[in-house]
Amino acid sequence: MADATIEERLNRFPLFRDFSQDELAQVGQFVEEKTFPSGNTVFRQGEPADFFYLVEEGAIQETGRDQAGTVILRRKAEAGDFVGRRLPLDNTPRRTTATVVRGARLLAIRADDFRTLLAMFPALREQLDRKRLVNRLLAIPLFSAFSREQLFQVADLLRVVEYPAGQTIFRQGEMPDAFYVIDTGQVRESVAGAAPGKQAWPKYLTAGSFFGRYSLLNNTARRATAEAVSDAVLFRFDVDAFRWLLQLQPAFRRALRRPDLLGFLRQTEVFGRLEEAELRHLAGFVGLARFRTEDILYRQGEMDPTFYILCEGEALVRARDEEERERPRGYLKAGASLGETSLFLMEPRDVTVEATTDTTWCYLTRQDFDQFLALRPEVAGRVLPRREVRIRRELRPLAWMEPEERLVFRSRRHWFFLAYRLSIPVILLLVALFVFLLPSRLTGLGFVMVVVSALWVIWRVIDWLNDYYFVTTSRVAHREKVLWIRESRDETPLDKVQNINVDRGLIGNLFGFGTLFIDTAATVGAARVTFTYLADPDTVQEIIFQQMTRVRAGEELERRQVIRDKLDESVGAGIHPTVPRPAVPMATPATPPSPLGPGLVRQILELLNTPFWIERREDNRVTWRKHWIRLVGRVWLPGLIVAILGLAVCFYLFSAGEKSLGISLFFVGLLLPALGWLWWNWVDWGNDLYSVTNDRIIDSEALPLGFRTRRTETRFDRIQNVSFDIPGPMAYVLNYGTVLIHTAGVEGRLDFVYVKDPRKVQAEIFRRLSVYEEEQRRLQLEERWADLPQWFAEYDRTYRS
Repeated sequence: MADATIEERLNRFPLFRDFSQDELAQVGQFVEEKTFPSGNTVFRQGEPADFFYLVEEGAIQETGRDQAGTVILRRKAEAGDFVGRRLPLDNTPRRTTATVVRGARLLAIRADDFRTLLAMFPALREQLDRKRLVNRLLAIPLFSAFSREQLFQVADLLRVVEYPAGQTIFRQGEMPDAFYVIDTGQVRESVAGAAPGKQAWPKYLTAGSFFGRYSLLNNTARRATAEAVSDAVLFRFDVDAFRWLLQLQPAFRRALRRPDLLGFLRQTEVFGRLEEAELRHLAGFVGLARFRTEDILYRQGEMDPTFYILCEGEALVRARDEEERERPRGYLKAGASLGETSLFLMEPRDVTVEATTDTTWCYLTRQDFDQFLALRPEVAGRVLPRREVRIRRELRPLAWMEPEERLVFRSRRHWFFLAYRLSIPVILLLVALFVFLLPSRLTGLGFVMVVVSALWVIWRVIDWLNDYYFVTTSRVAHREKVLWIRESRDETPLDKVQNINVDRGLIGNLFGFGTLFIDTAATVGAARVTFTYLADPDTVQEIIFQQMTRVRAGEELERRQVIRDKLDESVGAGIHPTVPRPAVPMATPATPPSPLGPGLVRQILELLNTPFWIERREDNRVTWRKHWIRLVGRVWLPGLIVAILGLAVCFYLFSAGEKSLGISLFFVGLLLPALGWLWWNWVDWGNDLYSVTNDRIIDSEALPLGFRTRRTETRFDRIQNVSFDIPGPMAYVLNYGTVLIHTAGVEGRLDFVYVKDPRKVQAEIFRRLSVYEEEQRRLQLEERWADLPQWFAEYDRTYRS
């Protein structure tokens, strides 16, 4: 069809909305126009399928009957819809009869041509098979009584509509024309002039909820105004479709009673202190979800920062033991809530929850909760999770932690260590006070002793306050800091930990402290991270083991996900509930304008800085030189000699009197070696490089003129722990030190000495190490299960034979 406007006409159909102009032109080559007057039949049930139809104008009624003649499907298609969907998918006879109820103009595509289009545009098949839509309907409690086949019929009845934030969906007093189910977004129902003491208005609704049914059931005008508070995606059922749902499934009428979200929220300890209006607003961020028997709500190790309340049904809680076997941990019934730790602390799940009956849940994601708090910040102090969660919330993220990393434990050494360190200065202070109070000539000496001992006590306390032990969701760390003098931090990732041992002495048993040894597989240097004088080391040992279990659970979850993905590739994605998270999508921030390129002054400064660079980032590599203080230490003497000789040469050349060639050559003979010495030290400094790529660490050293080159590399999979040391007051002020990389290979240890900002260097190594290990696990799983589809195909052939 050579119609110049065919692309525009096709673009009006949601089915082709994401197509480019070139793709629409390709589709247009197969399109022909057909018109049908009212009362005509487009096709009949049981006939061979010959065309796929797009309804451009008018309306068509599709009706399907079973063998007994009972109507099992009724659908009205209007402008923008299509009919004959099953034709291109399974090549079966017509399942319905299509009758024109209002003069229709159709865009028709022959069956063979449409199958060609499906091969050309796979996304088109995904929209036609309605599987994604059915998966979403499957997770909405309103449709829990519908069978899988019926849900495909429901998907044909609805129309997906979008409303931007602030747009009115319908107004109070209007006659009803549709019923709405919320896919994502937030909708507010409000009543103008509502009498006090009646139903509480406004009402806030979000994903999984519905509205607009009251007027349709009672055949009255709209009693409220519905408005999209955020961008909302809705499933719209017109009046005929809504009535057909009531007829198709009698339980649908009972399901039109919305769950008492306010009652469930009010019963929880977390939100029980909120006022009624605040709870109503919070309910607008709480989605509704349905999970069938044996559906998994979430798995151990999964990152799911969501709070759940079980509204209907029952569920089983399981967790893996030390032998990696799942064991029951509890049983949930209606009214139970879970997920405070994940909601408030953003930690992976430590249990698996499986529905044992058909269940209805209300859920609040962290993103939705943050949006609610942003609108009502005054309620933050009245939202109270469990005590242990509140304590953990007070542990603020540290500057060196990754964005997804969470602090689990932080502690100083036991108070006994401070008391032990204070014993001598306190005794000296007491003696000084005694001497100071004596009426003798020693008063001055006593005053000096008091000042010195008091400063000593203060110094010891500050030193004790600066030293910490940390456990995060990714690593364990020990920071040792002497104010303005020295700082070091030993760290090791949790997946590198081999053993955790506790050692207590007699005094430790009496006062409740001990030493925790965290061993790694490093062959040289610090093979362990040690927590000395640690209060309650047994509890900290258990905390580390719990985090290690979570890390392993995450790896197991990833393995299972790869298997599921491979199965989906082999046999196609299955039918399973799809729950949107967040329920209320966050507004996309405006893209800031791109910054202007560097100005002339900046370009000149960068050019001048080229010989002096300390850190360089290029492609996937970061390279560091030694700190400039190291360069100063190497070049100051030859530089001073060059400067003195240069001044002497200038003074001689510009002085009055006759110049002697011998003296000139003498000065040149002294200046050239000095310049050579300066150049040698400068180039030698610049040739010592420390590099980190996406999979390895490189330490390279080279003498000028190629006299000697040494290069040591180690891959990330050999790294056991990384620490840094800022060795003295000058290093602390100038911010340089040594980063020590301990490995399990023959390299033993690599030292990045005199690097600028060793904290940043250590953080860069850990960040890349984490990304590398995650990618390696993914690749290993992909390789391990690459042949899984062939296994199932062979099993299927064997089974059928």
